[in-house]
Amino acid sequence: MSTVTQIPFANFARDLVTSGELDPPYILINGLRESRGQSWAEAFSLYYFMFYDLEGAAKAAKAPSFWKYVENVYPTAKRVAARRHFRGDKGWQALLALQRFGSPAQVWQAMHRHSYRGLVQNIERNFQGCQIGPYFAWKAMDILDRCLGVSVNMSLGEAIEFLPDVPRKGIKALWPKNDSELGHGLVAVAESIANLDAPGAPTRKCSYPEAETVLCAIYGYQKGTYKVGSDLVHRRQELQAHPDLIELLPIPQNWSQYDANTLVA
Repeated sequence: MSTVTQIPFANFARDLVTSGELDPPYILINGLRESRGQSWAEAFSLYYFMFYDLEGAAKAAKAPSFWKYVENVYPTAKRVAARRHFRGDKGWQALLALQRFGSPAQVWQAMHRHSYRGLVQNIERNFQGCQIGPYFAWKAMDILDRCLGVSVNMSLGEAIEFLPDVPRKGIKALWPKNDSELGHGLVAVAESIANLDAPGAPTRKCSYPEAETVLCAIYGYQKGTYKVGSDLVHRRQELQAHPDLIELLPIPQNWSQYDANTLVA
């Protein structure tokens, strides 16, 4: 009979960060920025932001014309289930709306604001029709701040106000009492990784944006829908045709200590 071990969530959080399992695409994109330049990383990250496909992003970044490439592959472009936008006629109109800002560099420049609230308000006002809702506004902040070296500051108040649904469920999974635990849980997770470098460009330590991703992993792990280590393995498989890019990703580890166990606060 197997025994279920209770593992402190802080150990889980730190293991995700130190192993590279937390947001491996950000580690990859920052490596590309350092090795191939800012414009290459900007094109790569914009395609990834739109379709969540690393292999497609690599091809788009190498294309002579980014937008012409995207237009040509749009009907058959690979999309993951989590990316519900940039599909069909509405997605095509969103693509055209983004194009009006210019090159990938100009898109990111137009989107950027120094605070997260400012970023959200800017997207709501100026990126209408671009299919960038609350969840992907958060992802835009991540890419700007962690991949492209353009700082976006996030306060605790902003993190609580704009925290997406899944990490909220992650907090509930560990602190199920009531909604008043939201801020407590977010701070507890952020503090558990606060002395570790944030994945991507090593310009700051982990904070609320990284706690959000940890909480997503906590929710999936507790539900049994996320196997620790699977994201990094999946990302490496995505890039099988690009061994030079695989080299920029961390090497997967043995995560057997997390098989059939549970996390506790």
